[in-house]
Amino acid sequence: MTLPRYRSRGALAPAVTESSEQLWSDCSNSSFTTVAGSAEYGTMLGEIATMHDVVTPNYRSLRQAGGVVFNACSSVKEKYETSGGSGIHVRNLSSITCSGVPRFAEIRRQGDQLQYLAKVAAGGGSFGPGDKLVNLDSFTPEQVQSFVDEASTRCLNERGRFDANLWETLAETDKSLRLLTDLHTNVRKALTGVSNRAVFRSANGFASAYLLYRYGLKPLVSDISHVLSNLEASVGARKRQSSRGSIQKGVSSLLPYVVTHGVLATTIGIKKTDSIDVRALSLDEFIMSKADRLGLSAKGLITLPWELIPYSFVVDWFVNVGDFIGAISPAPGLTQLCEGYTVRRTVSTAYTASGTTCPGGTHTVLRPVSGTVTATRVSYTRNGGLTANVVIKSDFRFSNLTRCLDAISLVVQRLQSMTPRARKRTFDVLP
Repeated sequence: MTLPRYRSRGALAPAVTESSEQLWSDCSNSSFTTVAGSAEYGTMLGEIATMHDVVTPNYRSLRQAGGVVFNACSSVKEKYETSGGSGIHVRNLSSITCSGVPRFAEIRRQGDQLQYLAKVAAGGGSFGPGDKLVNLDSFTPEQVQSFVDEASTRCLNERGRFDANLWETLAETDKSLRLLTDLHTNVRKALTGVSNRAVFRSANGFASAYLLYRYGLKPLVSDISHVLSNLEASVGARKRQSSRGSIQKGVSSLLPYVVTHGVLATTIGIKKTDSIDVRALSLDEFIMSKADRLGLSAKGLITLPWELIPYSFVVDWFVNVGDFIGAISPAPGLTQLCEGYTVRRTVSTAYTASGTTCPGGTHTVLRPVSGTVTATRVSYTRNGGLTANVVIKSDFRFSNLTRCLDAISLVVQRLQSMTPRARKRTFDVLP
């Protein structure tokens, strides 16, 4: 039994509103006077945080006894702040003469005028009492759900897997036995191409040698190392396995927006940042077997056919097919204790005044609108349950050097196989 709980702290206060002041072009009026009805509401300012969660009775005793608690939780922290900019001060170019001295009509606003201009820039009207500055999301709800599905599928794929997977090595024993010979042949081809200035032959040799190392020798050495390490683990011991999957994404943009107010136009730069961190978790309990120690897990055998399809790993660069197959495959021997995911998201929108002009040329701007107003929201949610789905990956990772080398090596290798000499060699060995 759990008990719902709600907590909050902080408060938001209304911004100070300022009226316009003007100096009339009247010889009898020599000081600024307030314009009636010109006051504008600004955004609420300050910081406020709320949290919804549940209380588990006897939580400490439950944890000490080895119990697992993964309750739903959500929290939001909002912050609205301003740099304290200034309002406009403009002068009409038309004047009258008072005792031989020209006098111009002027208007100014002493308060933080950007506060309510930012509301217009965000696509709304003027502020009302208690209104908050608009914080603009960059990721849509559909994109966020796709990130959750990708992380969840990746996590479920890891359930029942161990550091070593000898199934693929055993299925390709002939390739494993030829590995060092093929690696030596391609290195020699690359070096011979360099000495003979055969650029394409050299590039193909280097590409083939790199791919043999990357997807042949390196995984084989890693599997053997993990098997030797696992042999030290005792068979029959009850263990817990934590499987995880995560997605981190961030986006930032800066857009100019021109707000017209009266005869003036103020340019406001709207900088949006949106970052999200999704983490999926599954905690399972199992009894270590001899097969597990040797890297011969049941899930590894079930997912083997996909791994043996040529270039299946290239498909996995773009779509999570391999993760999905592993996620829906059973993991015999595992008892799941809990599963769920968390989403931590930070959204910030900053409105910065970058200049005020008079498009009609009727006024001179003595002081432009200035300052920055920022809205920030940090949210956190924790939910139970994971679902496997096929999705297009959120990041193809071509900004990663290793991924780029993999792609370039594959392209070079495929181009070599398409040359006339390569095709002739292929036909020559056909029966």
